[in-house]
Amino acid sequence: MAASEAILGKPEPETFGLRQVVVSNLQQFCDECDQFIKRQYREIIRGNPSAERQEYHRRELQWALRTAKLLECVAADPDSSSSSAVKLLRSKIWQLERSWKMLYEPMPEEEADRILTEVFPDEPRA
Repeated sequence: MAASEAILGKPEPETFGLRQVVVSNLQQFCDECDQFIKRQYREIIRGNPSAERQEYHRRELQWALRTAKLLECVAADPDSSSSSAVKLLRSKIWQLERSWKMLYEPMPEEEADRILTEVFPDEPRA
């Protein structure tokens, strides 16, 4: 299901113009998040980004997270959008947060080694 279908749902007979602006912006934001995540995978995760490109991505991801959380405040209001819109936006926040943690708050090597030792106690370490 496209983000627009989840957010827009069925139009209400008397929708104020400002409410429609919010709904349209939520739709566009979620669509852009999808594109951002695809580019991130292709260019940052699988690619070999320069330090400049990595820093640009870090700033864009940080901005996307802040904006998503701000939009969540608006979307969570029962009078502003549908529950499916809130769920979709929260899923985008979850994806963006996972990206941030994976790329910019990696697990310390000692912790990774400890977990590997607990899970695979008989395996030799390289």
